[in-house]
Amino acid sequence: MTRPRFRRLISTGVYLLLLLGQPTWAADGSTEDPRFEINRREYDIGQKNFNRIVHCIRERYESEQVDFKKVFAQALYSTEQVVREVEGAGAVVVMATSEPPYTLQELEYVQHLGNLIAGRIRIGSATVASITQLWNASLTSMVNALDDPYSQYLPPQNYGDLQQFLSGEGNPENRFFGVGIRIEWDVTNNAGLFVRYPIPGTPAAISGIKTGDIIVAVDGIPLSATGTRDENLNAAVDRIKGPEGTKVKLTVIRPGSGPFPLHFELAREPIRADQLIWSEILGADTGHLTLFSFYQHCSEDVEKTLLKLRQQGMKKLILDLRSDPGGFLDEAVKIADIFLPQGTLITYTQGRTEDTRKDFFDQRTGDENFTQIPIVILVDARSASASEVVTGALKDQGRAQVVGEKTFGKGSVQELFPLEGDAGLRLTVAKYYTPNGRCIHNQGIEPDVVVEYEPPQIAVPDENSDSGKNANPKPVTTSSLLEKQLISDNQLRAAYQLLNRNAISTK
Repeated sequence: MTRPRFRRLISTGVYLLLLLGQPTWAADGSTEDPRFEINRREYDIGQKNFNRIVHCIRERYESEQVDFKKVFAQALYSTEQVVREVEGAGAVVVMATSEPPYTLQELEYVQHLGNLIAGRIRIGSATVASITQLWNASLTSMVNALDDPYSQYLPPQNYGDLQQFLSGEGNPENRFFGVGIRIEWDVTNNAGLFVRYPIPGTPAAISGIKTGDIIVAVDGIPLSATGTRDENLNAAVDRIKGPEGTKVKLTVIRPGSGPFPLHFELAREPIRADQLIWSEILGADTGHLTLFSFYQHCSEDVEKTLLKLRQQGMKKLILDLRSDPGGFLDEAVKIADIFLPQGTLITYTQGRTEDTRKDFFDQRTGDENFTQIPIVILVDARSASASEVVTGALKDQGRAQVVGEKTFGKGSVQELFPLEGDAGLRLTVAKYYTPNGRCIHNQGIEPDVVVEYEPPQIAVPDENSDSGKNANPKPVTTSSLLEKQLISDNQLRAAYQLLNRNAISTK
């Protein structure tokens, strides 16, 4: 009974913004200030976008539990902060706070916000905050107040970049590139990045980076080991990536190469689509297919790779989705499609409104006969989004067992809403669910067999110690190529053993 009244209250608040925030000017619009017309247009654009965002949050946001007092209070607070930074501490009396308690009523926050911005329409001085600055601060903060990292207000530049990215074009000025290595923080020695393996054809592989190498410094600066494993890893990755064509220097400790580090200088390059999928045969008949990203048309490459592996004798499959951050949902559906019978539910989305319920079913006939092949899926804490859709579908439908670590838990659906002035709103409108009705978002996929990744026990020599020359362990000898392939990767070893010791039931 109270919800319609609440909606009327918010609508009234928006109306009051229009009424009280509307500046007064001469009927003919004349003014001596050349910026007047520009400011007035900027105000009108921001005003319309404010109304549109409030409407979208109220009608389309995934959760009904939105504290609009918090939304408006943080919008006003951020706007006041911009005014203070540009115009000086005495420019405005701060009435809003960024943290509760929020002492004003919702309508009061809206009124103050409109009046604060409208008051600068007739002023064109460089010492006064611009209308665009104030609206950007306001709209950004009101969306951030949802505490949803996937919902964002996108100013014109950001909105344009996102549209280009989604179209596959990208923006060359804002793209970042790497050197092509799958890495893990070296928890054994806490000294740097352990190289699981370089991606074939990338600068790392071409330059001679090898599995088992430990990267201890980037551009001559030792990697920090002061945070958690994930914090150390993320900080190191940020230092390695950079603009295309720029150089990065990696200092590497290699087991068996003596006490002195190796130095590599690599040029950062974009990773091509054909470098984002990799395969091999383990033993006599176990295929190992690694997918680094759900890029556009990757399902076609996956099917081609599976056919090639089958020609090489594959009868079982390890689908490796570790550290795969996801990508295109339709590609995830198509990949799950390869392994499931026609008509099987793969995933569904559900939000607050009825139109957000969408079911995704298997559309294929199974002509390539991969619907019966035994599968183990490898995942870790960085397997996210599309990776989780595929994993959840094959697990729930009894088509695969899952080995590794609990996945990231990014299972929300965002919708893009165009705004005035070429800006945009990216808003969470639904969440993904596995066929059995388990929400992926913030929950992740639990593996059937939990196996935390353990880098091989490799001693890192101390360059300052006289005994450093003898600090490297003796090379491990193995009796077969298979052992060499599995010895450095305990998760892959567990998946192989599970697949080759236990029969996996299929539907």
